[in-house]
Amino acid sequence: MNRFLSVTMLALLAIGASAQTTDRLSASSMLKYDLRGIESDKEMIEILRYEGQLECKRWQTDYYDDKGYYGAKSAQERDAYSEKKDAMLEKYPTNHEKLVVIKTPTDPPFALTYDAKDTALVVLKSNEEKMAWDKTKIKVVKMKVDAATYDSIQMLHMLAIYTAVPMDQRIDGRLVHFVAPNRDPSALYSLIPRELEFVRCHFVWADPTGDKYAKTHNCESETAKILQRTFIHICWAVYNNKPDYLDMLDDTIRLLLTQYRRLLLPDVHIDGFMLDRQRLARQE
Repeated sequence: MNRFLSVTMLALLAIGASAQTTDRLSASSMLKYDLRGIESDKEMIEILRYEGQLECKRWQTDYYDDKGYYGAKSAQERDAYSEKKDAMLEKYPTNHEKLVVIKTPTDPPFALTYDAKDTALVVLKSNEEKMAWDKTKIKVVKMKVDAATYDSIQMLHMLAIYTAVPMDQRIDGRLVHFVAPNRDPSALYSLIPRELEFVRCHFVWADPTGDKYAKTHNCESETAKILQRTFIHICWAVYNNKPDYLDMLDDTIRLLLTQYRRLLLPDVHIDGFMLDRQRLARQE
């Protein structure tokens, strides 16, 4: 009997470990080269992050510092550069440090981000599939939500990244399989793509140690697929200004938060102070 119990427990632990592994996203550098040697995914993500403005990216990432500040020949030149930089950062303030980017093979990419001052969820949508700096127009759509909803969605976003581990992709590239709600399948329009077999979801999270990246892969459990669908549904709700649709996701988000907290490694500690609303409160 003891031997039977031991074997049973080992089997259950193995099943649980397998489920937890496939629930995770894949830790990623985001680099994916096209035939011209360009890091296509990274560029796509950065165009959304800085809303298509190359000068904005340059000032936000200290592109000019080597020449303008460290290359200055006098204290006066350094001061002049610092004043110019402050003015340019005021002119180009856009830097979406937290993004969930959804990329499809046939439709323009879109992304979820946040506005902490207004507790608003924000969707960024490109107007074209092939994105280019200073040419691609980014449509910005905001929907204010209550603080609890805002924090729970952002916490789920963060957990998805901090629980990510490297995984091998299946060679057939199959990924998310979205099923429209039975109550009104025809209502899903203008954002959610019809065919999601080759959709890629990229998760970006900037913290003081640097940007962290994760992406969906092809080995997920049903829980991980629900995570991906949920973020697509959130984007749809925001883009179409449907707060009631967002309310329908509350239970799913709560259950996903419970599951992804379980996937945190013992030495990984995250809490509400890593959310941008808390960071904004500390700055004030």
